Amino acid sequence: MQIMREMADAMKRQADAADRMLQHIQGDRDDRPQGHRARDGDYHGWAEFHKAKPPTFRGEFNPTLAEEWIQELEKLFKVLRCSNEQKVENAIYMLASEAENWWKGARQLMEARGIQLTWENFKISFFEKYYPVSVRNQKEIEFMQMKQGNMPFEEFIAKYEELSNFSSYLKHNADKAWRAMHVTAALNTAMRNVIAPHDIKNYAELVNRCRIVARNIEVAEKLKQGTNFSNKRPMNFSKGGSSKGKKPMYKYKRVVAQVSQNDRFALYMGIRVDLMLG
Repeated sequence: MQIMREMADAMKRQADAADRMLQHIQGDRDDRPQGHRARDGDYHGWAEFHKAKPPTFRGEFNPTLAEEWIQELEKLFKVLRCSNEQKVENAIYMLASEAENWWKGARQLMEARGIQLTWENFKISFFEKYYPVSVRNQKEIEFMQMKQGNMPFEEFIAKYEELSNFSSYLKHNADKAWRAMHVTAALNTAMRNVIAPHDIKNYAELVNRCRIVARNIEVAEKLKQGTNFSNKRPMNFSKGGSSKGKKPMYKYKRVVAQVSQNDRFALYMGIRVDLMLG
């Protein structure tokens, strides 16, 4: 009889253990975002979303980085055809460190104010924290007042492209002519004197022409330095003789030889570099 009771107790303990394991497995499934639990039958984007290795946002105070994070997520959401709820839950899952702590407070505040947790409202709250209006206005002013100065053209145009993302006008207007006019006005004097008379209205064409001019200026400077009198070689006097009839030897030929054929060809692309340099 004792043996039967012990067997019954052992079977009960096994059954209880099995129930606990089942509950644990079910709990793991329920830890997924709600939007994905509700749509297990017709949505398989959760695994696909993570397979795409979406970026994590840790709360760095960098407006450009914050905007890029949202843009990267939205590209994934479009491909995976996420619902509004799934967008929010996916984004929340990718918050870490300080950003995760921020969201706990922001969510409580939204709920207290009765603000619906939609993707658009999430972005509004996110940008208020990591892309505030004051920063956007400051960056837009920097963009509008930008000048090339002594920056190499490639460095200048890269910075221009970055700051152009803060332009409220360009965000809603794909105005290539305005971009071209703005860049032309921001060029340094040497480049603007060559570019401005052409009145180029196409932004891409303007950038390509500027690259040619910048390269020509660089090559012309090399040639100009090579013919400078300070680079003159000492004249070769023969013993007991004079220098009469001897032509002074300069480094000009050597410098020209150091300039590539492509660079020398660039000097004849319709740009008068001699006029640029004065």
